[in-house]
Amino acid sequence: MFGVTLARLSAMIPHTMRFDSGISKGSLNMFVALIGASAAGKSTGKSVSMDLLRRPRYLDGDLFRDGLPLGSGEGLAEAFYGTVTENQINEITGKPKVVRVRQQVRHNVFVYVDEGETLTKTIERAGATIGPAIRSAWNGELIGQSNAREETTRILPQGSYSLGMVMGFQRSTAQPLLADAGPGTPQRFLWLSATDPSIPDTRMNWPGELTVNLDGREWLSGDVDAIPNVVIDFADPIKDELWHRNRAYARGDVEPPELDAHEPLMRCKVASLLAVLDGRFYVTEEDWDLSLMVWDTSRAVRDDLIRWGQDQQRQREEARNLAAAVREAAIRDHVRDSHAANVERVAALLTSYLKREDMQTPGNLRRRLSGRDRDIFPEALEYAISMDAIKYANPSKSKCRYVSD
Repeated sequence: MFGVTLARLSAMIPHTMRFDSGISKGSLNMFVALIGASAAGKSTGKSVSMDLLRRPRYLDGDLFRDGLPLGSGEGLAEAFYGTVTENQINEITGKPKVVRVRQQVRHNVFVYVDEGETLTKTIERAGATIGPAIRSAWNGELIGQSNAREETTRILPQGSYSLGMVMGFQRSTAQPLLADAGPGTPQRFLWLSATDPSIPDTRMNWPGELTVNLDGREWLSGDVDAIPNVVIDFADPIKDELWHRNRAYARGDVEPPELDAHEPLMRCKVASLLAVLDGRFYVTEEDWDLSLMVWDTSRAVRDDLIRWGQDQQRQREEARNLAAAVREAAIRDHVRDSHAANVERVAALLTSYLKREDMQTPGNLRRRLSGRDRDIFPEALEYAISMDAIKYANPSKSKCRYVSD
């Protein structure tokens, strides 16, 4: 519920709102990955959040898409588009005409996907645009596509939209998203667990809605395009900390782990949204401390997923190795059984030869055999002797004879 609330809040704030960390100004777009089994309550968290945090008045009507499913990267930009009518002049007649055109008609969208497997399958497809679109949208950068035809062009300029996104995953379905760490897709998500061992034993009463001051006096007119720029400032100690960290990165003194590279930016987003929840446009040191708690939780959930995935991979490899060993053993047994059968067959041939011809030298017996059987002659002779069907006729073992019944 907390994760969904942060993401929905980021989708409902004015698109002109930014944070200023002292390093750069950034978007508050928040993406959350919820991890849990199918009955863990991911959808319930969304429903509770929608009751807890109502849409602000300046987003009445169709100005806010709340809980939109996710398709392609093009579809992400399309969510902000709509059809409007425009008065144009006919180039031939010079008379005015009314035409319908597609253009950006809203600035606020909340995307919710109950089963994120659809996302990971889309990301894995060659040429898929959803991965790059997600990475760009998290930073509030330009997304969309420019096509030859104007009616199929979908462009969202940088800073023109507020987007929150929540994806529900099971442990197994989250693995492909984690595997996309090279381009940086999993780094754009806050990882939270739908399983909570700390849930109290007793039923809790409904606390009432959250009161968030998103309807400030500047926005009461309902004219979204007239909403002024809002900058969420940070306390100086936080700016100093971020400056020192950024300097260490830039100098090459510190190289963060690949999956932790966006920690400062993620914490800036979380801290800013916590401040907005409290009705402030100023991030305090307490907000910053809370953002670290959220980040540590996210990292713990993410790392647990990685370990689980590694364990599953190890188990699959062990199962494959075991299956291969069983197959090899079966082949060896088959070869051994076939060889033993051939030895018995050739021993029977040698016995039949001696039964008819009395004594023969081992060399003569071997020459009586076909080429394919001569290689196993020594084994066959010893086998026949061990079975008391043949024995040597003299101590020098120069001749063999049949042992009568």
